[in-house]
Formats: sequence, C-alpha cells, structure tokens
Amino acid sequence: MGTGKEVDLFIKVVQNMGSKLSDGFELFTTGVLKRHKEKWVLKYNNEYNGTSKISLFDAGFVEIVSCGDVCYNLKLNKSKVTKFVCNTKDTFSYFSVDTKDIFFDINENGGQINLEYCFDVGETGNILQTRLNILIK
Repeated sequence: MGTGKEVDLFIKVVQNMGSKLSDGFELFTTGVLKRHKEKWVLKYNNEYNGTSKISLFDAGFVEIVSCGDVCYNLKLNKSKVTKFVCNTKDTFSYFSVDTKDIFFDINENGGQINLEYCFDVGETGNILQTRLNILIK
C-alpha cells in the first residue's frame, strides 16, 4: 500500500467497573491504514492529545501503542493474560489484561475492529471491562 491510505475513523469506547454504570466516549478522527507483511497498522490522533498505533496481526493478536498526555502499550491475545503498561507525567502502572474477544475485518477499503478486554485495577479489587469498537471508512 505504499505510504498507506487516509481513512475516517469512528471510535467508541465503553467501560464498566464493577457495579458502576458504564462510562465511555466517542471519537471521530482521521488516520492512516497500511498493510505490512503480516499485519495491518492503523495510526490516528487520539483523545489524549497524541497519537495511537494499532497493529492487527494476521495471527489474531493486537498491539495498541498510544502516546500523549497518557501513554500506554496494550497487548491483547485471547490465548493468555498479558500486561498493560500505562504512564502519565506523574505515574507509571502495570495491569494484567484478560482478553475476552478480538475481531477485525480489514481490507484496503476499511473495515471494523472490535476488542473486548478486562483488567484488574491495581489493589482496588475492581475489574475494568472495556469494549473498543472502531469503524474504518
């Protein structure tokens, strides 16, 4: 695909912690979608005043790297518990991530990404359930 194709992104995130009501946000932005040897890579401006890169590997796992006011590296793999590393200018945290679902259907014309995962919020005993849906046009 050369330098990649500019795409429109419709991103919806829904989070639920324990018995609390769901919280979430929607983001409409543009990005670049590019096919690499064994993965699709999607780059876009994120909600944290920075950029995000989502790598969707043909083998079925996903890596999300985000930099800005909040920086994180999230690796999602349905076959095992992974680590989520998150930091701001004042904090640095590790979380264990349990991936519930990974689905993506991508081609040169766009597609969709649906991810669902949970992570333990430190010593609080709370589990943060997250659903990330991205429509690419």
